[in-house]
Amino acid sequence: MNMRVRQLWAPALSTFLVSVSVQFVALRVPQLPPWVFFTRNGVSIVLAPLWMLALPFIGALGAWLSVRAGGNTRDRLLSALGSAWLMGSILTLGVPLSMVVERHFSLRIKLTAYIVYMIAWCLVPAVLLALGALPWLGRPRILGRRNLQAAVLSSHVPGGGAQPAALPPLHARRGATSGARAAISGCLLRVGIDGHGRRRDAHLDPA
Repeated sequence: MNMRVRQLWAPALSTFLVSVSVQFVALRVPQLPPWVFFTRNGVSIVLAPLWMLALPFIGALGAWLSVRAGGNTRDRLLSALGSAWLMGSILTLGVPLSMVVERHFSLRIKLTAYIVYMIAWCLVPAVLLALGALPWLGRPRILGRRNLQAAVLSSHVPGGGAQPAALPPLHARRGATSGARAAISGCLLRVGIDGHGRRRDAHLDPA
Protein backbone atom coordinates (compact mmCIF):
# COMPACT_ATOMS: atom_id res chain seq x y z
CA MET A 1 0.00 0.00 0.00
CA ASN A 2 1.58 3.25 -1.17
CA MET A 3 1.41 6.57 0.63
CA ARG A 4 -1.41 7.99 -1.53
CA VAL A 5 -3.69 5.08 -0.71
CA ARG A 6 -2.90 5.29 3.00
CA GLN A 7 -3.33 9.05 3.23
CA LEU A 8 -6.47 9.52 1.09
CA TRP A 9 -8.21 6.52 -0.44
CA ALA A 10 -8.22 4.17 2.55
CA PRO A 11 -9.56 6.82 5.01
CA ALA A 12 -12.16 8.03 2.48
CA LEU A 13 -13.36 4.48 1.84
CA SER A 14 -13.48 3.80 5.57
CA THR A 15 -15.56 6.95 6.09
CA PHE A 16 -17.96 5.89 3.34
CA LEU A 17 -18.40 2.35 4.71
CA VAL A 18 -18.95 3.58 8.28
CA SER A 19 -21.46 6.19 7.08
CA VAL A 20 -23.46 3.66 5.05
CA SER A 21 -23.44 1.18 7.95
CA VAL A 22 -24.62 3.80 10.44
CA GLN A 23 -27.33 4.97 8.06
CA PHE A 24 -28.52 1.38 7.57
CA VAL A 25 -28.79 0.87 11.33
CA ALA A 26 -30.28 4.31 12.01
CA LEU A 27 -33.17 3.72 9.61
CA ARG A 28 -34.17 0.69 11.69
CA VAL A 29 -34.17 2.27 15.14
CA PRO A 30 -37.81 2.46 16.27
CA GLN A 31 -37.13 5.08 18.95
CA LEU A 32 -35.93 7.58 16.32
CA PRO A 33 -38.08 7.17 13.21
CA PRO A 34 -36.71 8.61 9.96
CA TRP A 35 -37.83 11.91 8.51
CA VAL A 36 -39.75 11.57 5.25
CA PHE A 37 -40.33 14.50 2.90
CA PHE A 38 -42.05 14.69 -0.47
CA THR A 39 -41.57 17.06 -3.37
CA ARG A 40 -44.28 18.32 -5.72
CA ASN A 41 -43.33 15.64 -8.22
CA GLY A 42 -43.83 12.91 -5.64
CA VAL A 43 -40.11 12.26 -5.00
CA SER A 44 -39.61 11.07 -1.42
CA ILE A 45 -36.62 11.99 0.76
CA VAL A 46 -35.74 9.80 3.74
CA LEU A 47 -33.33 11.08 6.39
CA ALA A 48 -32.30 9.32 9.60
CA PRO A 49 -31.73 11.74 12.51
CA LEU A 50 -29.36 9.35 14.26
CA TRP A 51 -27.25 9.14 11.11
CA MET A 52 -27.07 12.92 10.84
CA LEU A 53 -25.99 13.19 14.48
CA ALA A 54 -23.20 10.67 13.82
CA LEU A 55 -21.84 12.42 10.71
CA PRO A 56 -19.51 14.86 12.57
CA PHE A 57 -17.89 11.95 14.39
CA ILE A 58 -17.51 10.04 11.12
CA GLY A 59 -15.82 13.05 9.53
CA ALA A 60 -13.47 13.32 12.49
CA LEU A 61 -12.63 9.63 12.07
CA GLY A 62 -11.68 10.08 8.41
CA ALA A 63 -9.51 13.12 9.13
CA TRP A 64 -7.82 11.32 12.04
CA LEU A 65 -6.96 8.32 9.87
CA SER A 66 -5.41 10.64 7.29
CA VAL A 67 -3.44 12.47 10.00
CA ARG A 68 -2.03 9.17 11.27
CA ALA A 69 -0.87 8.31 7.76
CA GLY A 70 0.88 11.69 7.37
CA GLY A 71 -1.66 13.32 5.07
CA ASN A 72 -1.73 17.06 4.47
CA THR A 73 -4.71 19.35 5.03
CA ARG A 74 -6.26 18.63 1.63
CA ASP A 75 -6.03 14.86 2.15
CA ARG A 76 -7.61 15.18 5.60
CA LEU A 77 -10.53 17.20 4.29
CA LEU A 78 -11.12 14.87 1.33
CA SER A 79 -10.91 11.86 3.63
CA ALA A 80 -13.46 13.37 6.00
CA LEU A 81 -15.78 14.17 3.06
CA GLY A 82 -15.29 10.72 1.54
CA SER A 83 -18.85 9.64 2.29
CA ALA A 84 -20.31 12.73 0.60
CA TRP A 85 -18.30 12.77 -2.63
CA LEU A 86 -18.42 9.01 -3.09
CA MET A 87 -22.20 9.07 -2.68
CA GLY A 88 -22.39 11.97 -5.12
CA SER A 89 -20.34 9.98 -7.64
CA ILE A 90 -22.69 7.02 -7.31
CA LEU A 91 -25.75 9.23 -7.80
CA THR A 92 -24.17 10.93 -10.81
CA LEU A 93 -23.45 7.59 -12.42
CA GLY A 94 -26.95 6.37 -11.56
CA VAL A 95 -28.76 9.09 -13.53
CA PRO A 96 -27.71 7.88 -17.02
CA LEU A 97 -28.30 4.29 -15.90
CA SER A 98 -31.83 5.09 -14.71
CA MET A 99 -32.65 6.57 -18.11
CA VAL A 100 -32.00 3.17 -19.64
CA VAL A 101 -33.43 0.91 -16.93
CA GLU A 102 -36.45 2.89 -15.68
CA ARG A 103 -38.16 4.27 -18.75
CA HIS A 104 -41.61 4.64 -17.16
CA PHE A 105 -40.40 7.72 -15.18
CA SER A 106 -40.16 11.04 -16.95
CA LEU A 107 -36.89 12.90 -17.27
CA ARG A 108 -38.23 15.73 -15.11
CA ILE A 109 -38.86 13.38 -12.18
CA LYS A 110 -35.41 11.81 -12.55
CA LEU A 111 -33.66 15.18 -12.56
CA THR A 112 -35.71 16.32 -9.57
CA ALA A 113 -34.78 13.17 -7.68
CA TYR A 114 -31.12 13.66 -8.59
CA ILE A 115 -31.07 17.28 -7.32
CA VAL A 116 -32.98 16.44 -4.15
CA TYR A 117 -30.77 13.45 -3.30
CA MET A 118 -27.62 15.42 -4.00
CA ILE A 119 -28.74 18.03 -1.49
CA ALA A 120 -29.99 15.56 1.13
CA TRP A 121 -27.29 12.90 0.85
CA CYS A 122 -24.26 14.90 -0.31
CA LEU A 123 -24.33 18.63 0.46
CA VAL A 124 -25.91 18.50 3.92
CA PRO A 125 -23.76 15.53 5.04
CA ALA A 126 -20.67 17.29 3.64
CA VAL A 127 -21.28 20.24 5.97
CA LEU A 128 -21.67 17.96 8.99
CA LEU A 129 -18.62 15.90 8.05
CA ALA A 130 -16.51 19.03 7.62
CA LEU A 131 -17.58 20.29 11.06
CA GLY A 132 -16.28 17.08 12.62
CA ALA A 133 -13.00 17.31 10.70
CA LEU A 134 -12.22 20.91 11.69
CA PRO A 135 -10.17 20.03 14.84
CA TRP A 136 -7.87 17.81 12.74
CA LEU A 137 -7.26 20.14 9.80
CA GLY A 138 -4.75 22.37 11.58
CA ARG A 139 -2.76 19.65 13.34
CA PRO A 140 0.79 18.81 12.19
CA ARG A 141 1.50 15.59 10.41
CA ILE A 142 2.00 12.48 12.50
CA LEU A 143 4.42 10.12 10.86
CA GLY A 144 3.85 6.47 11.56
CA ARG A 145 6.64 4.06 12.36
CA ARG A 146 7.07 2.92 8.75
CA ASN A 147 6.92 6.48 7.42
CA LEU A 148 9.47 7.62 10.00
CA GLN A 149 11.84 4.79 9.07
CA ALA A 150 11.45 5.63 5.39
CA ALA A 151 12.18 9.29 6.08
CA VAL A 152 15.30 8.40 8.08
CA LEU A 153 16.56 6.02 5.39
CA SER A 154 15.89 8.54 2.62
CA SER A 155 17.89 11.18 4.49
CA HIS A 156 20.93 8.90 4.49
CA VAL A 157 20.90 7.74 0.88
CA PRO A 158 24.21 8.15 -1.05
CA GLY A 159 24.56 11.74 -2.23
CA GLY A 160 21.46 12.85 -0.30
CA GLY A 161 22.94 13.88 3.02
CA ALA A 162 25.20 12.78 5.81
CA GLN A 163 25.95 9.09 6.03
CA PRO A 164 25.48 7.24 9.31
CA ALA A 165 28.71 6.41 11.06
CA ALA A 166 29.73 2.79 10.56
CA LEU A 167 30.19 0.80 13.74
CA PRO A 168 33.34 -1.26 14.21
CA PRO A 169 33.09 -5.06 14.28
CA LEU A 170 31.83 -6.73 17.42
CA HIS A 171 35.15 -8.37 18.31
CA ALA A 172 36.96 -5.03 17.94
CA ARG A 173 34.47 -3.35 20.29
CA ARG A 174 34.85 -6.14 22.85
CA GLY A 175 38.64 -5.89 22.66
CA ALA A 176 38.55 -2.13 23.14
CA THR A 177 36.25 -2.52 26.14
CA SER A 178 38.51 -5.13 27.74
CA GLY A 179 41.59 -2.95 27.14
CA ALA A 180 39.91 0.07 28.71
CA ARG A 181 38.95 -1.94 31.76
CA ALA A 182 42.51 -3.25 32.16
CA ALA A 183 43.98 0.26 31.85
CA ILE A 184 41.63 1.62 34.51
CA SER A 185 42.43 -1.27 36.87
CA GLY A 186 46.18 -0.69 36.39
CA CYS A 187 45.86 3.00 37.17
CA LEU A 188 43.93 2.33 40.33
CA LEU A 189 46.47 -0.29 41.40
CA ARG A 190 49.41 2.06 40.87
CA VAL A 191 47.69 4.84 42.79
CA GLY A 192 47.11 2.47 45.69
CA ILE A 193 50.72 1.32 45.79
CA ASP A 194 52.07 4.87 45.58
CA GLY A 195 49.73 5.97 48.31
CA HIS A 196 50.89 3.17 50.66
CA GLY A 197 54.50 3.97 49.83
CA ARG A 198 54.03 7.62 50.67
CA ARG A 199 52.26 6.77 53.88
CA ARG A 200 54.99 4.28 54.69
CA ASP A 201 57.67 6.95 54.07
CA ALA A 202 55.76 9.41 56.15
CA HIS A 203 55.63 6.86 59.00
CA LEU A 204 59.39 6.25 58.86
CA ASP A 205 60.26 9.93 58.75
CA PRO A 206 59.46 11.48 62.15
CA ALA A 207 59.57 14.95 60.65
